[in-house]
Amino acid sequence: MKSAVFFEWVGFLVKPVVENGKARAPRSVEELQVNELIIPHLEQIKEAGLMVLSTTNLPEIARGDLSRRELELMHTLLKRRLPVDQFLFCPHDEGDDCPCRKPRPGQFREATFEHRLDINHSFVVSEDWQDAAAAQAIGITSMMIQSPKNGSGHRDFVFPSLDDALAKILHLHSHQSEFFVH
Repeated sequence: MKSAVFFEWVGFLVKPVVENGKARAPRSVEELQVNELIIPHLEQIKEAGLMVLSTTNLPEIARGDLSRRELELMHTLLKRRLPVDQFLFCPHDEGDDCPCRKPRPGQFREATFEHRLDINHSFVVSEDWQDAAAAQAIGITSMMIQSPKNGSGHRDFVFPSLDDALAKILHLHSHQSEFFVH
């Protein structure tokens, strides 16, 4: 079975767009900016034999602010630049009661089924409490980067930086590899 590291799309893989003092997802290719600082980290994860997956809630689709076609174009551009195996997203708004909208674990379940992932040896990297809640619901280890968005719910690990979180993931993965034949 494969293991994976899930990253929140906005803030880790792409830079958020700041509008009226609030961060939001890009709504067009023109607004899309790759977070170049993440690339060496993703390459290191891939070299260690882990899959790299991305998850996000995109209510902008349900609200009509982002088309699926535009999102597909953004993902095509991102795949050329980032070593990401799959982009998963929930296109629904908060009131739609969707099982794939984080903090529900639907996006993680979909990826686990599709890629036959070992959830016990996979990780979620984020700043948002919703990701930690979804990870806990399915049994994936949450690696939270300290932020006001962490909330007060369950978190497996909280780190001051992405570097620290990834060092822990690679350490845990290397020790898991010693005990399992791939």
